[in-house]
Amino acid sequence: MSKFYIINLYSILSYKGVINIKKSDKKKIENAKIKSIAKSLYIIELLGDNESLSLKEISEDMNMAKSTISSILSVLDEFGYITQLSHNKKYSLSTKLFELGSVVRRKMDVHTIAMPFLDDLVSEVHKTVHLAVMDNNKVLYIDKREPIKPFRIVSRIGAHLPPHCSAVGKMLLAESSEQQVDYIINEEGLKKYTDNTITDPNSLKKELENIREQGYAIDNGEIMKNSRSIAAPIKNSRGNTIAALGITGLVDEMQKCDFIKAKEVLLRDARAISKKMGFRKR
Repeated sequence: MSKFYIINLYSILSYKGVINIKKSDKKKIENAKIKSIAKSLYIIELLGDNESLSLKEISEDMNMAKSTISSILSVLDEFGYITQLSHNKKYSLSTKLFELGSVVRRKMDVHTIAMPFLDDLVSEVHKTVHLAVMDNNKVLYIDKREPIKPFRIVSRIGAHLPPHCSAVGKMLLAESSEQQVDYIINEEGLKKYTDNTITDPNSLKKELENIREQGYAIDNGEIMKNSRSIAAPIKNSRGNTIAALGITGLVDEMQKCDFIKAKEVLLRDARAISKKMGFRKR
C-alpha cells in the first residue's frame, strides 16, 4: 500500500472532519495518524480476502493487541465499512465499499456516454465545452473540448475549482442539498475572482433557486471577466444530477444570437446524455 495513497486518504478524512486536527498540530502527529489509517486499510483489505474474521484472527494476523484492533474495528463499524455478524460475532465487509465503487463507476459511465456529444458540440458551437462533476465539494473537470481558435479558456481536465463562480459549478450546487450548500459556503467561503463573482451567501442561494426554476446556469464573467458560460444538468435513472455540461466563450462571442443557440444545443445534448443514462422525465 503506497504512502501516497494513505496520505491522500488522510487528507480526505481530515477535510471531512473524520480526523479533527488543528493545522499547527498536523505535522507533529501526521505519522501516527498515517499508521492508524494504514492499519484500518489493512483490515479492510484483509476482510476483502476473507468471508469473515474474528477479533482474535485479525489481531493474530496483524500481531497486535486485541484492544487496539477492537478500537479500529469500532470506528470502521461506526462509519459503515464493516459489520459484525450476529450469529458468530465475526466481522465482514459491508456494502459501503460497493456503494462507493458504484459512485466511481457512474462517474466514468457518464464520461464515456458524453464523449461523442462533446465532440459534436464543440464542432457545432465553436466554443469550449466542459463536462464536470462535484468532487469533495469542488467542481472537477473530467473532460474538455476546445475549438480551433487562438484564444483558449484557462481550464484543464482534472482541475478542481470552487463551485460558486462558474456555470457548471452553480448548476451542480443548485442540485445539491441545502445542507451541502451551507457546508461549502462555511468551509470554502465565496472567494471573489472578478467584480461579478457572487460573494454573498443569500445572493448565491437566490441564484441557485433561479437556476433550479429555469433548468440551466449562467456565469457572467464571475471567474474570468472576459468569459461567459452556460451549463445544464445531466441526470441519472433516479433523476439525480450527476454531472454538468457547459459551454464557455468570450463575452463578445456569447452575445444574444450565439448565446441563444448555445443554450438550445446545450439543453438538447444534456437531455440526450441524461436519456442514455436512463433518465426519464415524469
